Amino acid sequence: MSKVERSVSQGPNYRRREVAELARWVAAGDSGCLLGPGGAGKSNLLAALEARPERLATGLPEGWPLAVIRVDLNDLPADDLATFYRLLLRALRDAASQLPALVGAAARAAFDAQLSQTDPFVVQTALLDLLAECRRAAVSLVLILDRFDSFLELAPTRLLDSLRALRDRHKERLVLLVGLRQPFAYQQDAARLGELYEVLDRRQLWLGPLVREDAEQLLAEEWPSGTPGDAAAAGGAATAGGVAAVVGAVRQEAILAATGGYPALLKAACSQMGELEGSSVPATEDDLTARLLSQQSVAFRLLEIWSGLSQAEQAALLEVGRLDQRSRGLSGASAGVAVQERLVAAAWDRLSQGHGPALVTLSAKGLLRADPGGSWQIPIGLLAAWLAGDSAAAGGRGRIWQDAGTQELFQGQRPLTDLANLERRMLLALLARPRVRVAKSVLIEQVWPEDAVRAGVMDDALYQVVKELRRKIEPDPAGPVYLLTFRGQPEGGYQFFPEGRPAG
Repeated sequence: MSKVERSVSQGPNYRRREVAELARWVAAGDSGCLLGPGGAGKSNLLAALEARPERLATGLPEGWPLAVIRVDLNDLPADDLATFYRLLLRALRDAASQLPALVGAAARAAFDAQLSQTDPFVVQTALLDLLAECRRAAVSLVLILDRFDSFLELAPTRLLDSLRALRDRHKERLVLLVGLRQPFAYQQDAARLGELYEVLDRRQLWLGPLVREDAEQLLAEEWPSGTPGDAAAAGGAATAGGVAAVVGAVRQEAILAATGGYPALLKAACSQMGELEGSSVPATEDDLTARLLSQQSVAFRLLEIWSGLSQAEQAALLEVGRLDQRSRGLSGASAGVAVQERLVAAAWDRLSQGHGPALVTLSAKGLLRADPGGSWQIPIGLLAAWLAGDSAAAGGRGRIWQDAGTQELFQGQRPLTDLANLERRMLLALLARPRVRVAKSVLIEQVWPEDAVRAGVMDDALYQVVKELRRKIEPDPAGPVYLLTFRGQPEGGYQFFPEGRPAG
């Protein structure tokens, strides 16, 4: 974390709404997930909670000891059990100042004693003894596991089993808070977590744009107003200070509107402000947006946000953008405009009915805002302008579903009328088991006629149907997001995501 990010994130009110929600989890003893794409600020918030643990203790009884311990799983140098347990011991040692004096001393001693130990049973025993000391001292522990998605993808099952056993043994005083880019439903083989899957998946909090206060503070530190460049642009030493302040204030407001307070976009925009310093006219939001969209760092961040959305979310976001532009184009009080307004209102109503779940998720992510009257807005000006261009054309196909009345299959609002018989049967079989891993043999039994199954259906025949189905439903058949292959023993198979799994 940079010096600026640390200064902002350790403020007493940083992410106050999100922290209040997490504090409610801790008070209830509930574990959960902090979710957000790259650039949303998950690691910043988790580090801030470690630095100011008292912010998570607001719902606990007065005097109830609480320690917030962050474990960066990217720091795990090896994937053996002894190293994993020592990583946890090191995290407890580093948080010794949050623990009662005797427990803190025990944490330091336990880590030092196990530093060169390779027997996992011995290191595990030391860790369990230390956790028992915490329990006897009535200390509640919040164990923050950052970058948990990378850990889940690479960790051997024995490490996941050990983590689950630790939580089960100390669940009355141990809360796990994990940082993820996507929910467990989209993680590779998250079922290996066993019961811990349900424990962590029960509570989810999406991290999106900063509130105005936090965004202003970050902006002030990343790009202070009234710079010398602004003063020179204003022309004249006598009035430079006052004009520079006005110019800086206008530009800052434009940055806040363009970025919507989204941390990564806000920082990317500030890094590009040097190009505006020579301008004699304050940048409007439209002017600033156009300039920033041409910058590679900004385009990368927008693509990162976009690729982290499901196809259903992308389709909803594109439709909101189109309808919002159409709404803004209406003006005047003529009869024609009144008709158009009614048509647009009806379109908003249809959008809410057809994209309901996606709209709710996008709102939780801070990428959409509901307006009175049933309309929606994209609160990030850069994202709205980017979607209005051609940059996001690859994607947004929508959810795959079947009309219960007509039995017709749709992708978004597009009827899937070009499916061959086996392709249709396969899609229906997969729709009946969304997000579940289905073995190849099971699919063959469900898709092919009984006499063909008895005669024997080769894997090549299955692969050909999958290939053709992907060609018709995937934005990029070489990088599927609806129909994914999994490999396993004794056999692999396929996993289907009706909403289109986020590529990011």
